[in-house]
Amino acid sequence: MNRNYIIILFLVFFLINVEKSHGCYPSGRHIKDLIVNVTDATFSRGEIHITTWVKGGTTDALGHFTFDYNGVSVRILKDPQFVNDHHCENTGSGTVNPVTTTWYYDPSLTPPKGTPVNIYIAIYATCNEKVVSPIFSAIRCLSNNVSYQTSA
Repeated sequence: MNRNYIIILFLVFFLINVEKSHGCYPSGRHIKDLIVNVTDATFSRGEIHITTWVKGGTTDALGHFTFDYNGVSVRILKDPQFVNDHHCENTGSGTVNPVTTTWYYDPSLTPPKGTPVNIYIAIYATCNEKVVSPIFSAIRCLSNNVSYQTSA
């Protein structure tokens, strides 16, 4: 029994390590002088459409994305994800600035029309340097945290 347990633990550790070492994900380095903004956010049932802008660049990834209203908090993203035709250290030809992305959440959490909503999001730009170590692989980005207020 102990031998099977050890083998299973080894396999789990191996699979987690392979994902972190051979996958690619945005890793932000907070730069206070990076000028980024949310320029618009609109809600429909179970969807938020958010427009982001980066001065002198493009939005390459978004992360740590939540909104709240009337004591209700909704997490859209915990870990960052590439957006805007960007993947790993590669920027596609369809990259635009500003960019509007659509995110889905539980429709029962849609804010009532006219309700004030606070949005919190990390915007990542200049994601073009691959960083590899023995335990992980990441794409280094510049990032800044933004809060935005709107009405649903």
